[in-house]
Amino acid sequence: ASPDSTHLAYAGRPLADPWFRRVVPALAQGTRGTATVASIGYHELYVNGRKVGDAVLAPHVTDHSRRARAVTYDITGYLQPGENVLGLWLGTGWSIYPKFETADRPRAPLVLAQFDLTAPGGRTERIVTDASWKTHPSPSLLLGAWNFTNFGGELYDARREVPGWAALGLDDSAWQPAQVLTPRLTVSAERLEPNRTLTELRPTGITEPEPGVYRVDFGRNFAGWIEARLTGQPGDRIEFQFSERPDTALTHKLRSASIVGPSGSGTFRNRFNYSSGRWVTVRGLRRAPTAGDFRGWLVRPAYASAA
Repeated sequence: ASPDSTHLAYAGRPLADPWFRRVVPALAQGTRGTATVASIGYHELYVNGRKVGDAVLAPHVTDHSRRARAVTYDITGYLQPGENVLGLWLGTGWSIYPKFETADRPRAPLVLAQFDLTAPGGRTERIVTDASWKTHPSPSLLLGAWNFTNFGGELYDARREVPGWAALGLDDSAWQPAQVLTPRLTVSAERLEPNRTLTELRPTGITEPEPGVYRVDFGRNFAGWIEARLTGQPGDRIEFQFSERPDTALTHKLRSASIVGPSGSGTFRNRFNYSSGRWVTVRGLRRAPTAGDFRGWLVRPAYASAA
């Protein structure tokens, strides 16, 4: 079944990719569960601190002025006897695309979801996104305006990490209650293969076009994600610029950034955005990187050949 569009949760914080969480009272051993999640913008689903499935950039884009696509997940293997935590991480993405704007909802990531938990005896408890959920801004924020000339990228601020944000044991007393909206919106099921990280790419070389600026060459143009191991002083901001051309540092204003956290090291990896290009110009590092510090992936719908 599709979620009820009158239970649409909103964090009230445009442009900061929000977290939502809800503690579920004690479940019996052997409880089965399904989750159906529709979002304006991207989403990731978590149960007891674990991301459900290997899909990325879900759901696929549609005309959000009229409808939201719903993705159904089997969460049985993520449940445990006793208390459980349901978590949702939203990405701004298409939620602020100017052509999808409507007067009855904000330009911000929104989610509606229902969770059906069936005990061994057959009784089903349904949980929906409502004001009982709590929300908190995540370390991930949108860069850019998400339009044709400025899709931008994402900023990950490791100083704002909250370990165990979707797990049991977290003190969420300072989190805010979700707001509930009632826009006019049709919900329909996703009907194509999910996006996944597929072909992995490794750099073919790194140059230093100017002191302290490094250009990573992945050997081919691709649309997808990168991952970069980073070190620096807490608070250092590392910039990534993506280019499809050998003589240009930045094309289509595609860029991302990462702020080093208290440990002085970490990893930047795309979550709710992607870029296209072959070359990545990196600024803000305190030491020269190596090819082993970077990986890339082609991201596309995981369809298989019918031949």
